[in-house]
Amino acid sequence: MGKLEELIAASERENTRRSYASAVRHFEGEWQGVLPTTTDAIARYLADFSATLSINTLRQRLAALSRWHADHGFSDPTKGPMIRQVLRGIRSVHPAAEKQARPLAIVIPQQVDSWLEHAGAAARSRGDFPNELRYARNRSLVLLGFWRGFRYDEIVRLRIEDIEIVPGEGLTCYLGRSKGDRQNLGRELKCPTLSQMCPVRALSHWKALAGLEPRHDANSEGHERRGGRVDCRNPWRHCTSEAASYQPVRRLHA
Repeated sequence: MGKLEELIAASERENTRRSYASAVRHFEGEWQGVLPTTTDAIARYLADFSATLSINTLRQRLAALSRWHADHGFSDPTKGPMIRQVLRGIRSVHPAAEKQARPLAIVIPQQVDSWLEHAGAAARSRGDFPNELRYARNRSLVLLGFWRGFRYDEIVRLRIEDIEIVPGEGLTCYLGRSKGDRQNLGRELKCPTLSQMCPVRALSHWKALAGLEPRHDANSEGHERRGGRVDCRNPWRHCTSEAASYQPVRRLHA
């Protein structure tokens, strides 16, 4: 892939590309539509699925069809006044409440935090450093992810050099990409030091245990700082320059 193609691909998230491709397949396959299409055809498509698909899903299908026409040099048939009227009619005839995830009860992360803390202490008492380090890393990810409401993809994009800790006060972490950041401008998030389930102390403990803090000693040449991603695949090593996999984090949160 050339540099130009790489930059164009990076401008859009992989999940968006997959969902748009799925929407086009649905229009052409499930509904037997033909592309390029017309405003009238799209209006009939919306009407045919108005009872089975949510308004948000229909809007996503419209966005995908709009993108297909733009990418192939055709006028956009999704912007006509008829489409807006059909959408208003669907909201009126098929009203539906927004689906929201149920909030996580505080007792669940408390139990996870307690288990990880005791498991780390047990590993330390038997001299099992790899597992002690793994439990310390897991605990810091669980607490930081819980209090800041991070998604899986945001957790695996965390980088050590993008997390600044002020002992006794809190931490600041920078996310270069996140779901709500459509323009990829990056977000800076803060978390204060807490009296219980504190992600600041947990992360400080893991960084010290893993040797990720800047240091001066007889064996180091000057001021050493190891950077890289939080390694979710090989937790007893320091860091890796590669992105972490989603699956270990999903298992951690399961």
